Amino acid sequence: MTDVDVVVIGAGPVGEVAAGRIADGGLSVVLVERELVGGECSYWACIPSKTLLRPGDVLAEARRVPGAAEAVKQSGRTDVKVTGLSLPNLCRAYIKEGVIESIVLWNTLDLGALTVATANALATGRLAPGARELDAGPFGTYEIAGDEVRLGAPFLFNKANIDRFTF
Repeated sequence: MTDVDVVVIGAGPVGEVAAGRIADGGLSVVLVERELVGGECSYWACIPSKTLLRPGDVLAEARRVPGAAEAVKQSGRTDVKVTGLSLPNLCRAYIKEGVIESIVLWNTLDLGALTVATANALATGRLAPGARELDAGPFGTYEIAGDEVRLGAPFLFNKANIDRFTF
């Protein structure tokens, strides 16, 4: 058996980035994926479209992080930390206890603001086919790839900010 510093469960976009940053930081890392290397986006759909197409599956995925946290908590292991793509309300207690250091998700407030800004730009003609970026005013400038306006990096929810979110 080989010891590693970190095990990342899930080889989707977040898992791949996490594993890369961990390795860049000098720790040994193993990336584990049971189904789709590269994540669901490459195969089915991304947030927010997958929340419309497969809400039951998305909720099940979000529940896996606190499930893993409960298993770690019950084991008494303090050297294992859980992270993943989940919802603040599902993980708040585990984050406050330190079983989960952080979770990631696109901030729904930012996502909502970007959706409104995109719709406004389309309605007013400021966003034309073939555009490569969207100026969303006070929300910043966002990359456009094909017909997707990219929100950018997911938001990191941790002990310092988890109480600001109620979803």
